[in-house]
Amino acid sequence: MKLRKILHKLMYLDRVDVYRAKLTTIGRTDDYTTEFELIHEKIPCKLSQYGKTLYSHRDDTSQKLTDDLRLCYDPEIVILPNDFLVINHQGQEWKLFAGEQFNYPTHTELSVRRRRESGQT
Repeated sequence: MKLRKILHKLMYLDRVDVYRAKLTTIGRTDDYTTEFELIHEKIPCKLSQYGKTLYSHRDDTSQKLTDDLRLCYDPEIVILPNDFLVINHQGQEWKLFAGEQFNYPTHTELSVRRRRESGQT
């Protein structure tokens, strides 16, 4: 599709690596650990602040911040809720968690979230 090629050339200047949580047993016990497995590597995308929301929550020990952003990419790529994303956006690395993806014929939009403590980047 011609429009997809234009989107790739003009908009998808960022890159995302997608990791998915996988439970792994520890030795021969019933204990499990969570490991992240690389699912997609260096997928062209666009990270944007469209609809960006910053939430702040204070508990007994720290100030928690949550940023909600949007990621756009080719609709052939499947990213599941809670996948861990590492996005290179104009030389800056963003570590985010995936929400629910919304498909259009030309692209997919995905809500993404960053959780951190105040003072962290």
